[in-house]
Amino acid sequence: MVLLGLKLILTPCLIWLVSQAGRKWGPSVSGWLTGLPLTSGPIALYLALERGTDFAAGAASGTLAGLISVAIFCLVYYELSFKLNWLACLLLGWAGYFVATFIFQEISPPLLVTYLAVIATLALASWIMSAGRNRAGDVQTARGIATLRYDLAWRMILATTFVVGLTASAEFLGPRLSGLLSPFPIFASILAAFTHHLQGPRSTRLYLQGTIIGAFTFATFFVCFGGLVEPDGPAIAFGCALLVALLAQGCSIWMVRYSRRRQPA
Repeated sequence: MVLLGLKLILTPCLIWLVSQAGRKWGPSVSGWLTGLPLTSGPIALYLALERGTDFAAGAASGTLAGLISVAIFCLVYYELSFKLNWLACLLLGWAGYFVATFIFQEISPPLLVTYLAVIATLALASWIMSAGRNRAGDVQTARGIATLRYDLAWRMILATTFVVGLTASAEFLGPRLSGLLSPFPIFASILAAFTHHLQGPRSTRLYLQGTIIGAFTFATFFVCFGGLVEPDGPAIAFGCALLVALLAQGCSIWMVRYSRRRQPA
């Protein structure tokens, strides 16, 4: 009951904070925060406490691999954002995510190899997005930050439902698939769709680019957690992973600021 209470309280609080940050500081910062392990980090700790450290280590490796699927989702949505509406972009982005997840379910490389592959994928995705920012046709009339009635409540409800549902079905899914699905871009999907609908594709692209930058910290968190959870236990593993992730976060803050300075006028 304590863990359930944490899930029901922590997840909506996180989505509220990310949404407010986006409204105050813009889509790049909102995307950067979304890329952090806001749901997957707590899920990793829940799984370690509920299912044991062996299960949590396998799930952490799967979660790390799942970041490649997240990068594919972001790239598909990014490339289609000026051509299709938010729903079509969302569905096709999810399709890319699930195809990649199906592939990674069949292979399980060592944790360090997975980490290096994830870093390379994120770097490539970030480069593609930076290179495509000023392409011809990427023109958008400026919009103010619009809001829909109850949009924040819907974001919080959807994110919380996903976290509770995934952790409840973890035993059935197994550690590998639970891990692969853990980074499912629920925050990114919700916020990208709302940003696309309310502010337009240019803001959505900035948001997705911020998500990719934040994912570097995400990857660092899970390579530390996955390597430490069995020998040292969930509490020490989570604390060390969080500390290292905060150090990586400092580097990603610089990347966000650099990206924002290069935004076209």
